[in-house]
Amino acid sequence: DTHGVRRRRAQKRDRRQLGSSESLRLRQVSESAIIFRFNFRGGLLSYVVCCGVVDGLHGLLNSIQTPVGDRPDVERLAETSLAFLNCVIDLACDKNGPFAKNSAAPDSTQLAEALKATELLGITSLLYALLLHAGAPRDGSVPAEMRSSVVRLATRAIRLINSAAQFDLKMVQSCLSAEGIWAEFRLVAGYILWYCSHHKCEALLHEVIVVIGYFAVVNPANQAFLQSGRSPTLLQLLCTLPFGYFSDPRLTAVLFPSLVAAACDCPPNKAILEQEMSCLLLSTFIEEHAALYQSHSVDSAAPFHANTNLNFAARFPRQHWSRAIEFFQST
Repeated sequence: DTHGVRRRRAQKRDRRQLGSSESLRLRQVSESAIIFRFNFRGGLLSYVVCCGVVDGLHGLLNSIQTPVGDRPDVERLAETSLAFLNCVIDLACDKNGPFAKNSAAPDSTQLAEALKATELLGITSLLYALLLHAGAPRDGSVPAEMRSSVVRLATRAIRLINSAAQFDLKMVQSCLSAEGIWAEFRLVAGYILWYCSHHKCEALLHEVIVVIGYFAVVNPANQAFLQSGRSPTLLQLLCTLPFGYFSDPRLTAVLFPSLVAAACDCPPNKAILEQEMSCLLLSTFIEEHAALYQSHSVDSAAPFHANTNLNFAARFPRQHWSRAIEFFQST
């Protein structure tokens, strides 16, 4: 009857209104949660900087001028402090890498300024003191095996630089290319690449490969640095990594983004690569990742890996992929 029809219509209308209200409530809760997480992260980062944690860790690392084998407590303190600050910086990083971040947005936490003022906590000087205290390696020599604690500390230190690069890439590139720091960074990175060719330290090796890519990406001046210095240069050392880094997908995901960053739009660096490999491998690598992103219909640079450093879009900006493919395919 008419009364029953009206009642059912009214019930439907009520359900629609209830569903709309619930949807609005859930959306508001979600927005509030996002705002809370953002404010919590910003507040924590600001607190860490204002409390002098960055300055204190810089002082600790700066005090280590020689291997600390006779001071294991100092070694453990340095390692755990680096791990803590690494976690703090990770809170501020965009999960899609440094190219997804609005570079014009001000850093209200002052974390970038603190890292810049301390020259990335003096990490390059720390690594130089730990790894090269006996001087530069001699040609044809085999490096003595490092203690596992030193390897862990070096890995933590370089991992922190990579996290800082994800947070503020230009700041890290500027710090590492500064006079004095670049000389130490080149020697340290070269030593680790040489050391890892004789001793298996995959985690340390991968962190160094990644940091070299961040150093050079979309930065012509830093690309030129990679071919400077005595032979073998950093770029030449990357080209002489074991064959698996040019054939095994698990390892090419680590190396190839750094080679792309080092040589894209830089003919001299491309010529160095071509002495050891075919640059078609790099263009094919980029094409495969472009196809993956298209097939997954992702917006922006959604990661395929939990580790940001294994996401190609987080290590080389997507807007340059097409030009990079053309560059590496050209003869």
